[in-house]
Amino acid sequence: MNKILCGTTDTPSPASILYVMETVADWQLAHPCGFDVFSHRPGDEHWELIRVSWDGVILGRRPCQVRPELADAPIAWRTLARLERDDAPFCALPPAAQSAWIRETGLTAENITRIQMLDGSTCGWEMGVLYHGLLALDRVSKNSVYRSALRLIGHANEWCLGARLYQADDHVAGYMYLDLYEERVASDERDFPILADVQAKFDWVMCHPAPQPMTIKAGQRRWTWCDALFMSPPVWARLARVTGDRAYLDFMDTEWWEVTRHLHSPADRLFFRDATFFDRRESNGTKVFWSRGNGWVLAALARVLDEMPVDYASRPRYLELFRDLSARIIELLPADALWRTSLLDPGAYPSPEVSGSALFCYALAWGVNHGHLDRARHAPLILQIWSALKNCVQPDGHLGYIQQPAASPGGAGPESTAPYGVGAFLLAGTEVHKLLLGTAAK
Repeated sequence: MNKILCGTTDTPSPASILYVMETVADWQLAHPCGFDVFSHRPGDEHWELIRVSWDGVILGRRPCQVRPELADAPIAWRTLARLERDDAPFCALPPAAQSAWIRETGLTAENITRIQMLDGSTCGWEMGVLYHGLLALDRVSKNSVYRSALRLIGHANEWCLGARLYQADDHVAGYMYLDLYEERVASDERDFPILADVQAKFDWVMCHPAPQPMTIKAGQRRWTWCDALFMSPPVWARLARVTGDRAYLDFMDTEWWEVTRHLHSPADRLFFRDATFFDRRESNGTKVFWSRGNGWVLAALARVLDEMPVDYASRPRYLELFRDLSARIIELLPADALWRTSLLDPGAYPSPEVSGSALFCYALAWGVNHGHLDRARHAPLILQIWSALKNCVQPDGHLGYIQQPAASPGGAGPESTAPYGVGAFLLAGTEVHKLLLGTAAK
């Protein structure tokens, strides 16, 4: 791993934490996303998805199935269909990304069937988690660029969630919208268009709850995978607080405990990623518990509790789960203070992983700052975790060791970065900053 950024010290201080966070955030704003390029070689039935970063780093390659309606279409028709779907043309990619794709694959633009910016682009989960982190950083930084960037994205999105009404990944951007809406309310500049799409879609979902059972084998119209608990419930809880209507919180509460009953393993005190993992085992014979998946859950508990009234009937259950999951995660912390992607078989993928570790760090620091975890016991450990996390910042400012989008444990190296990992890192840094200052302001 990279040594600590120049200008920081081995002992974290509020100033050094802010410096590292702003360095990482500024790099991310200059390299806003990556691109998923779908392609195939002429005469070859095998298709491939290649993820290339803004500055030309190949982050991942995997075979994939092309959509049937594109498989036999002539290139000209595929190009027309791509434009009709508003996919990005190859020439729209940054020059470094174009060059890297051609160099690594030996293919030309004519071999491309589709280009998309991450999963859902600026409305999707990969960027939506980054918004959480930028909002947090904005509260401790004197630099107005972070909130300005979020306003720009909100306007560009027309304050709309993703198109899929039930899909949790299409809800996460709503948290940023609601934060900016409250900013307008506080300054007596009520802007109801910011609120309109989130409220209208959640109203519709409450009136038409998905009938599917709580299993991912039946689909994702309910929160059937543990990542969803970070993507959607905090938005529901915040909407309840913003509007004063507890119906949103009640809906969230019912669904939360349904998925917890389904995916939480009391014997292991951890969450399965989804139902397909119940019978899977790692090479050492242990059950498969993914660090980032459990990180989503622990961080979601902190986010939801932040929005939940202190007198809400089931709040003690959330606190109990938060404390128990926190204790279990700490038990599994490796000696170098960064978790591996497989919690019970760290040797399966021995490199450290930042996104899951940052989510854990955020939630643990949040717990101390809000009096739910013992400061004397936990604060020294949290500072160790933060020091290990900031060692993963590379010399140019990009945050490495972030596992690419996945549903299970996997590897990650120093070049592997992603905006959701940066968002988690900024959430963690902000809470550690508060911990050192002795504040618990939101």
